[in-house]
Amino acid sequence: VVLFVMCSSTLPFEDEDDEVLEQRLREMIDKPEIPVANNKGLFQMPVWNKVSEEAKSLVKSMLTPDPGSRPNASEVLQHPWFQRVGGKRGGH
Repeated sequence: VVLFVMCSSTLPFEDEDDEVLEQRLREMIDKPEIPVANNKGLFQMPVWNKVSEEAKSLVKSMLTPDPGSRPNASEVLQHPWFQRVGGKRGGH
């Protein structure tokens, strides 16, 4: 979630209406194969047009609902996006 926020300046699930937010969270739990972000899909918001496919790939893998399927910290650091931007500032 932190990397998602760093890349997009939004949460992967947010809404001012608590009932709508609760429904979206339920949808994410009930249908984890369909990520929801502001009801537009995970990377459908315009801000994601400026984010590399490598960064999107990493964010998607880290938001996998099944904790056993998510990459661990070592795997995240070995991801191609981290390898490419390692040491660079502001690269996404």
